[in-house]
Amino acid sequence: MKKQWIKQALSGVVLLALAATGHAGYGAKPTLSSTTKGGDTYATVTGQIAINAPLTSAIAVILDTGIVTRWVHNCEKSSVVAAPAPNDQTLHMVFKTPPPFSARDGYVRFLGSHAGGRFEMQMIEASGPAPSGKDVRLRDLRGKFVIETLGNQQIGVTFQLHIDPSIKPVFAANANVEGIVSNTLKNLKQLAEGSYKNKDLSASAKAALGL
Repeated sequence: MKKQWIKQALSGVVLLALAATGHAGYGAKPTLSSTTKGGDTYATVTGQIAINAPLTSAIAVILDTGIVTRWVHNCEKSSVVAAPAPNDQTLHMVFKTPPPFSARDGYVRFLGSHAGGRFEMQMIEASGPAPSGKDVRLRDLRGKFVIETLGNQQIGVTFQLHIDPSIKPVFAANANVEGIVSNTLKNLKQLAEGSYKNKDLSASAKAALGL
């Protein structure tokens, strides 16, 4: 009985330690959580995944505007409209949506920073020309990527996203965002562990991020 109690106590200590370091939420596959914040109609979805690659590998994927449609789920078009720095770029993005809804588009500013082995890329809704054709503008877009070093050439990635796609029912729209978050993390992992593994950042990107 005493041994069992000690074993349970030790297990509890390990779990608390994992939670304190933030490692508990990172696994080989995405884990998702969803919450509707006060004043919002649609949910904010947060996903986490572990990636077996250096920090710079994932940063290289995120900063490469030429491959956005390869890893951002359901993004069918992407173009740069402003890029004052490698870690400060505004993109026009067009997303596929389930039938019978027309495509959604939006202007998103990606603003990145790095400190102490932790990279954060804020996603900020930006203004731009009205949508073309039947496209519908995404509203209240906000999110971020947070990447931290876990050790042993492993990193943990958190992706948080909220959008108002003007789609009803709300649960269907929320499920679509969950799919975007989950599949985007999977695609990021595949690239960071594959063709972008150990890829070096440009000198300008290193300077902008203080690397």
